[in-house]
Amino acid sequence: MSKDMILINYILETQLCICALYLLYIAFLHKKVAFQLSRLYLLSIVPVSLAISFIRIPVNVSDKTMEAIASVVSYLPPVFVSAAGGEASEVWLSISNAMTGMYFLGLFFIAGFFSYKIYRAVVVLSGSRRVDFNGKDIFLSKESKGASAIFGKIVMDEKLYRQYTGNDFLQHIINHEALHCKLMHTVDLVFLFLSKAIFWFNPFVWCIEKRLRENHEYEVDIKLIRSGVDPKQYAQLLINFEMGFYEPYPANSFSYLSIKNRIKMIKKMNVKKQNSRILIALPILTLFVMMFSLSPMNASFITSDTRELDRHDETAISQVAVTENTEQEVEEISLALVEVKPKFQGGGQNDFIKWVFNNLVYPENAKKNRVQGRVTVQFTVSEKGKVENVKIARGVSPDIDNESVRVISSSPDWEPGMHKGKPVKVRFTLPLIFQLK
Repeated sequence: MSKDMILINYILETQLCICALYLLYIAFLHKKVAFQLSRLYLLSIVPVSLAISFIRIPVNVSDKTMEAIASVVSYLPPVFVSAAGGEASEVWLSISNAMTGMYFLGLFFIAGFFSYKIYRAVVVLSGSRRVDFNGKDIFLSKESKGASAIFGKIVMDEKLYRQYTGNDFLQHIINHEALHCKLMHTVDLVFLFLSKAIFWFNPFVWCIEKRLRENHEYEVDIKLIRSGVDPKQYAQLLINFEMGFYEPYPANSFSYLSIKNRIKMIKKMNVKKQNSRILIALPILTLFVMMFSLSPMNASFITSDTRELDRHDETAISQVAVTENTEQEVEEISLALVEVKPKFQGGGQNDFIKWVFNNLVYPENAKKNRVQGRVTVQFTVSEKGKVENVKIARGVSPDIDNESVRVISSSPDWEPGMHKGKPVKVRFTLPLIFQLK
């Protein structure tokens, strides 16, 4: 596969894992396991998905299986040929470039937005007045709304601080934000912001952040109640904050969640959590590892002479397998299996696709008879870099088939592929799509 195809395949596998693991959380784990465990699970979704897609675990498979795999994955991206002379465009590359541009546009936008949030946090902290409250540093700000934990510091609206001075509610609010700082919830939010910047196009990553913020508030609420805070008094404090405040920076705000949901969770604090439910994720993870991480090893193809040896004579088999017979014909290997892929004019496979595209001409007779369709061409790049054995695996019409063979056969020389340190013949399969406007 080309580099673009490998990258797209990696991204798609990662997104599929993220979606599946998040939906698994919603279906079986949301509000059903301990909040610390839920937090760990939510934070692990993105890195685990990346690891499953990136890591390749080699497994031994038979030669027939390797050949079957190679026949499927050895296709180059298709070339589209338009009937309008000179206006044909390599559609795959155009789409790939457009998608790449859109991705980086979104990445820069989200990164810029996150940078603005960091800037706002720095502005609020730098403009705050520090006061001591029962041994805790509180930063009073005229720009902050409500109370929040920012980078391990407790920030409060100055008016709110004066309003609750001398009231138990102020102690509860500060203890709440102090717990956010102690549990380092801001680190979680920064990690999720980075994940959203990289995978901004995946709505499930945004949902993970929402669930994580929700989990943060539940975790802190329950810890405060278990520390001896009167549940009714704490619920009344939450009601006082029902209007809610939005902080324009990565912070855990006291009033982030709906009051209704938080009071419900306080009432359920004594319900035993079914932490064993987390084991439900193991079969799903195993399935994804089998689907995406297992990779067949590049098996060396054993000659017929080797097969005739005694199966139990491992030493003899090993010697024959590694012995090179210089008189034998150079082995032909699939593009999917060769260690070092052939290079076209110093570039990759996309350079060859562009060259083919620029040299193909839609046959006049085919245009006149409104003939169009997909041609599959197979060819070999020899150990000397020559294009050989050009043939049509699937044709459309004699005119289109002959044009396809003509262009591929006239290809300039390649840099040959290398396998086990030696140049080898490499098989290619290239789809050409002739399309009338």
